[in-house]
Amino acid sequence: MTSLALAKISISTICQAAILDEEGYNAFVEARSGATTDEEVEEYLGLLHASFVRSGDIEKLKKAIKRSHEWASATPDGHDHRSNKQQIVDNLSHCLNFYIRERIEYKEGFIVFVPDSKSMQTAREAQAMMYSADVELQKYDDNGDLDHLQRALGHALASIGIMGVIFNPMLALKVADVCDKAFNATNNPMHLGMAVAYASMGALFMHEKFLDRASRLMSLCDYLLTWSSQEGEDLEGDLANEVIRILHHLVQNANALQVGGPHAISPSEHTGALGRLGRAYGQRSVRLGSSDDLRNSIKFLEQALSLAGSENPRRELWLSHLASSYLQQYARHNLEDDLDLAIKYYEESSALPFNAGTQLVNDNRNIQSTHLSEALRSRYVLKENPDDMTRGIAAARQGAENFTGEHPDRAWSFTVYSKWMTHKYKVTNSIGDLNIGLEYAHKAVSAVPRQHAHSAHWQIRLGELYRLRFKHTGATEDGDAELATLLQAWDTAKQTKCGPSVFIKAATHLGSILGSKGARQNWELASTVLAEAVARMHDVAILSLQQSDKEWALKRYAGLASEAAAFSLNAGKPALEALKLLDQGRELINNSLMSLRGDVDVLAQKRPDLSTKLLAAWEMKNHSLSSAQLLRQTLMEIRAVEGFESFQEPLGEKEFLSLAQKGPVVVISISSVRGCDAFLITEAGIQLKPLPEVRRATVQGHIPHLTDPLKLPGILEWLWYSICEPCLNDLGFISPVTDGKWPHVWWIPTGGLTLFPFHAAGLHHRTPSDSVIDRVVSSYGTSLKALHYQRGLKPKKSESKHALLVAMPITHGCLDLPYVSDEVHTLGPICESMGLNPLMDSQSRAKILSDLCKSTIFHFAGHGNVRTTEPSLSSLRLNILDDCQLTVGDIQDLRLHEDPPFMAYLSACSTGVVRRGDLADEGIHLAGAFQLAGFRHVICTLWNVNDHCCVEVAKIVYETLRAGGTPLSDKAAREGLHFALRSLRSKSANELGSQKTVSEMHIGKPSETAQQIICEPTPAQLDSTDRIQVLVVNSVSSVKPPGNFLWVPFVHFGS
Repeated sequence: MTSLALAKISISTICQAAILDEEGYNAFVEARSGATTDEEVEEYLGLLHASFVRSGDIEKLKKAIKRSHEWASATPDGHDHRSNKQQIVDNLSHCLNFYIRERIEYKEGFIVFVPDSKSMQTAREAQAMMYSADVELQKYDDNGDLDHLQRALGHALASIGIMGVIFNPMLALKVADVCDKAFNATNNPMHLGMAVAYASMGALFMHEKFLDRASRLMSLCDYLLTWSSQEGEDLEGDLANEVIRILHHLVQNANALQVGGPHAISPSEHTGALGRLGRAYGQRSVRLGSSDDLRNSIKFLEQALSLAGSENPRRELWLSHLASSYLQQYARHNLEDDLDLAIKYYEESSALPFNAGTQLVNDNRNIQSTHLSEALRSRYVLKENPDDMTRGIAAARQGAENFTGEHPDRAWSFTVYSKWMTHKYKVTNSIGDLNIGLEYAHKAVSAVPRQHAHSAHWQIRLGELYRLRFKHTGATEDGDAELATLLQAWDTAKQTKCGPSVFIKAATHLGSILGSKGARQNWELASTVLAEAVARMHDVAILSLQQSDKEWALKRYAGLASEAAAFSLNAGKPALEALKLLDQGRELINNSLMSLRGDVDVLAQKRPDLSTKLLAAWEMKNHSLSSAQLLRQTLMEIRAVEGFESFQEPLGEKEFLSLAQKGPVVVISISSVRGCDAFLITEAGIQLKPLPEVRRATVQGHIPHLTDPLKLPGILEWLWYSICEPCLNDLGFISPVTDGKWPHVWWIPTGGLTLFPFHAAGLHHRTPSDSVIDRVVSSYGTSLKALHYQRGLKPKKSESKHALLVAMPITHGCLDLPYVSDEVHTLGPICESMGLNPLMDSQSRAKILSDLCKSTIFHFAGHGNVRTTEPSLSSLRLNILDDCQLTVGDIQDLRLHEDPPFMAYLSACSTGVVRRGDLADEGIHLAGAFQLAGFRHVICTLWNVNDHCCVEVAKIVYETLRAGGTPLSDKAAREGLHFALRSLRSKSANELGSQKTVSEMHIGKPSETAQQIICEPTPAQLDSTDRIQVLVVNSVSSVKPPGNFLWVPFVHFGS
């Protein structure tokens, strides 16, 4: 808030109002006339006063006085806020009396005085004082003497004081300029704050016809962007958002120049607005991780540079910002062209002259050297070119050693040089190089006050270097220094406004030390630290704008929830607490949608106002820092309502136990400190089953061989002995079922274990076999919260009797699949016998999405497409064009939860897995998308499936559904797949036995004319998930696997 007006107005509100014409401004003020809270009313009064200054309409001031009297009178005497309210009343009344007495008028924002009046004399005194400030500024520019600058600042502030209640927008803007110059010279954040305050108030009071309005708004944008970057997070609201709003307004007005519009800006102002817009988008992309912002930054900066002449004083700045955006883009996509462009533009920027005073020239040169050095360091990490190291170290040294004063970028320059010396140490193993790195890491920490938002970041870096030296020297003091530094970083992260990524990084670094062996081990503190880190992961998911951005942000924290749960257990805390952490830190991207589609309907029935407010907070177009804060505030309001005390809180013991009503739930976590732990959830309680022999390295070693028919049997035996048999024994399922009464177990694995077929674990070569599928019916879940969401879906209320059966035998760019037509034609009559109308002519994306919304069953037979790099783009392939696909995003956007369909059967490859290991816990696959959309059951696959077998499995599933009667039975859906897989397992073993060769054992699509197998897929094939086939005529192998496992990839998700 700023209080230079007669009442406080937020800078965000000022930015929104400053770009409006008079009609828009009046509507903007009137929309706030119904203000209720003290803060809202005070803003309304301030806006009314500004409206008076902009228009000269004294009735606006009288209206403000009347409302302020009512506002103050409603507050009892002695109340904390009564004196402040009365002061505002007095200020407004004094202003009115003064203006009437002195006969002062405003016309379009300009002051009109009565000649030779006292007020005119006052204005002349203020003008003279500002003239003195200009003289001192000129002297400062000539010789760089800071005394002149200090006197100029004093004169400028005095000129405002002389004017009193006579508000002169031009005077405020000139004072802002002086404050900005003082900040550039001293780096005192107080001066920058003053520049923001005076410039924002000047902008608010500017009439739309104000001279130099566009350039003044751009100056305000410059101040706000610098202020925001200095503080790390925006002090109030999202300043970058407001800056972008202003600059887009100015860019749009550039078009008005061509038609003589009233708000047209000049070509040079247009160029300036484009460059600043590029900077603003780039700055916001750093904070929020938005790829759209990054692309916009590059686009607008390139436009500005194409319009700017070679002599434009901002050219070097825009080149530098453009290089920075390309460097960010390289960090996300690892495209070498982006890195080369970043280096090119940094080099061009460094070669340009600077138009500033001597000290500022030196500092800017140092900054440019640091920028270039950081880009060269990225290329060195990529290529290890010694020339890049030589150039990078030289540029970093120049940046780090030549700063004077308290420039805010010093810490960053020190850090870049420190990183280079660390790289050099890893090449030379010279402790001297490492010591220099430590020295400059210390300087970076000392260069910023501890309350600075970036302080924790520099402290973490220092702790990392102490760890490196501790490994080199083994000196106890280095180990102690590492722990002390990371404890300080953690404390700083809690006390300052650092972003969630820095907070989590501080927590994980400290947690790793506290969880290590030796004297520093402290499980209690370590568990607390990681628990707080898990809680902040939700902020990462909220802040990002697009699904892909959330994926990019969260991949850095893969496995954190599992580690936090393990630390909690090692600290001696109950299994319940560990399980809460495990579930709290999983499936964060989908959690918001599950929350919106679950409890909000119940809230709307009792408090529609809060429901509307919550939806507005969730669905803000730009999820950002202020929207995250608004969401938290709204949730607090809702939890204050009776009956909603735990609204959208993490699940607790009551909810966990309720999930076991239909059968036990087994959550399996794997960590670096404990190995594997299984949480066995029954109605009676939560039991911890440690499985310490299962290590993460073993799991990762098995993953590449899951589709190898020779190695799969051994993996299934390992899975049985190591995890499944111990869990089933403890649950009381100790022998095969012989009476037809099948118990049910839900498996919820984490991390790399999400790729494993727990339902297929066992020794299938024995007779009778000892395996999971012989003891229980298995289903899967992506998380406990997802299972809870599924259980909360009510049975379908509508009269829909449609079954959408889609076959894609021919898909552009893929092998033909002749059996998929057989599959759906087999299912059509079965659906009709269940009273369902089969819809079998849907082929286009639009038609399928339309029919999906009116169908209770959706069956797709065709090709799947897994996108390893961006799981949200995984899809079901259609047969029209390459880009005509049903993606995870398409399905997630369906809102079918209020009238949930019964089942989605995805008879395609790899529809139930995330192949990107660092996003395994997010459940971003097609099966998860259909569950999120509202389907109660999803049958899908873990990897490539045999085309012919798909027909038989589907037939048995649907026949079991038919036998289960109407309405469609959840039990029949679960058991249908179970019976189908048991049948296929038995049939495959009997038919293939010892007569079939390895070639015939590979998962593939049989042909009537030739034997076909699947070879090990290439990386490209893995990403596409086509049903890969290779013709092998008369293939013979002497190696025979112990049975057939074509049934293994089929799995069931659901309630």
